[in-house]
Amino acid sequence: MNITEIRNKLKLMEGSPNKEVITFIKPLIKTAVWSELMLSYFGNKKYCDPNFLAQILILDNFKHIEKAIKLKKAFNHSSHWKSFELLKNSRITKYRQLYKEIKYVKENLIYWKEKAKLYIDSIEKYSYEEIIIHFTSYFQKFKNYSKKTPDNQILITSYESILINLLNNFIKQRKSKLINTKKNILSICLIVC
Repeated sequence: MNITEIRNKLKLMEGSPNKEVITFIKPLIKTAVWSELMLSYFGNKKYCDPNFLAQILILDNFKHIEKAIKLKKAFNHSSHWKSFELLKNSRITKYRQLYKEIKYVKENLIYWKEKAKLYIDSIEKYSYEEIIIHFTSYFQKFKNYSKKTPDNQILITSYESILINLLNNFIKQRKSKLINTKKNILSICLIVC
């Protein structure tokens, strides 16, 4: 049975008692399909059932579930987040630990999204030339004033690489803001005219 057939069978089983579903999926746990099934489950906010999660936590060796939650960022779906209360209240330490990890990641993502708005707004204050001058100055500062950099070409190259990536992100952000601003100005002109 391939993954599509399994998904179709599970779709038909929606609303069935948990015992039937568990009986069907129990033999799949030891197969390669199980990992893909877990990725599908945690990758979609529609497939969320705390009872099902409780059953698969009992059956599975936990590695597939942990990997699927982290890879598919299931903690971003509010429906899955509600079912993660099961992990939080579990007696098993590794489940509580997983809950703490995903809670930490979720809170960090929210924090950095808010911070990113401030940085994005400040980027548009600078011209391209000013951005490049600042990055060049920082590179020289890292290169010349760090006690680790003299004769350490690997470290100097890592500084270059990091700063080039950052510079690229700054310039892309500046360019996208500029394009959006031009589109907004053009839209206003068309409406007014």
